[in-house]
Amino acid sequence: MQFLRRLMTRVTDWLWPGPWYPNIFWMLHSIWLARCVYIVAALGIADYLTDGPKTCAELARLTNCHEKSLYRVLRALASFRVFSEDRRGRFHLTRLSRQLLSNVEGSMRYWAIKMGEEGWLATTAALESVKTGESGFKLVHGQSSWEYYTSHPEAGANFIKAMSAFTEWQSRSIVAAGDFGRFRKVVDVGGGRGALVIEILRQHPQLHGVVFDLPETIAEAAKLIVAAGLQDRCEAVAGSFLEAVPGGADLYISKHSLRDWNDENAQQILRCIREAMDEHATLMVIDAVVQPENGTDRLVKLLDVELMIEEGGGMRTQEEFEAFFKRVGLRLVRMRHTDIRDAVILEAVRSDNQSA
Repeated sequence: MQFLRRLMTRVTDWLWPGPWYPNIFWMLHSIWLARCVYIVAALGIADYLTDGPKTCAELARLTNCHEKSLYRVLRALASFRVFSEDRRGRFHLTRLSRQLLSNVEGSMRYWAIKMGEEGWLATTAALESVKTGESGFKLVHGQSSWEYYTSHPEAGANFIKAMSAFTEWQSRSIVAAGDFGRFRKVVDVGGGRGALVIEILRQHPQLHGVVFDLPETIAEAAKLIVAAGLQDRCEAVAGSFLEAVPGGADLYISKHSLRDWNDENAQQILRCIREAMDEHATLMVIDAVVQPENGTDRLVKLLDVELMIEEGGGMRTQEEFEAFFKRVGLRLVRMRHTDIRDAVILEAVRSDNQSA
């Protein structure tokens, strides 16, 4: 089955290579498409169109923008079907621009703002980052991204919303693929606002859960747990996964956390989880598993470069994950694929657990 999934991935990559750039000039100037998406996300243009189409003049008044300049941005995006413009000069939402609405499941608005602000600045140090191996984010901002989000609460809140939107969008696919019914208690390590644990507990009423994250994040998780009516089966616990992880669970989850850290810190996170696991506990690392062959995983490999420049982290191959596991006393026992390219479920157990 795993062989067939890999074969289908390669066939899909070959038949549909993603954005087609006819030459280097196109590649270089696609950066301005990203900047235009950031501009309309920051202005909240999509939200202003929820009650119907509007002219650029109306949108300029609502957003306090220069009308002609805003029109040129909207016109460019309409040519890529991010918006549509009718004969009366009114702009409409499309399938793409609906992803920029603030309150839709899996909203990309917050991610676009994150990419367009602190993320954009980090790219200016990309060359120095590649030369030195240092995080471009730290070279530009003078601190790590985590320190930055602590000292810039507005950017930190936006980052949490961006990551939570991804998890909300992906949770159903992960729960469908994860076979969570065999467990009694789950701890989501670095669980953000708790979207994944909440979805797991909704689907599996016998389970209890813990969302574990930093104090500034976990307060929001506690509110959402209560809103979901799960306060009797789920708790929000504050702490650092670089120091210690709550014990007493038979399932631990690390979703899209290891990718944000360099190898040393990623292994430290795994080490803390390993120390919390009893002999029969399972760890699920949910992340991309990079295919090493050229011509595959184009988007994942671009995200890998982004993480390298911004965080000093990155995506890993199966062999790299297995090496990490081995160093901290874990071993990979199976991989489960979801229908999301960067959400493969790697199941690991303690090395001394011979029953799995």
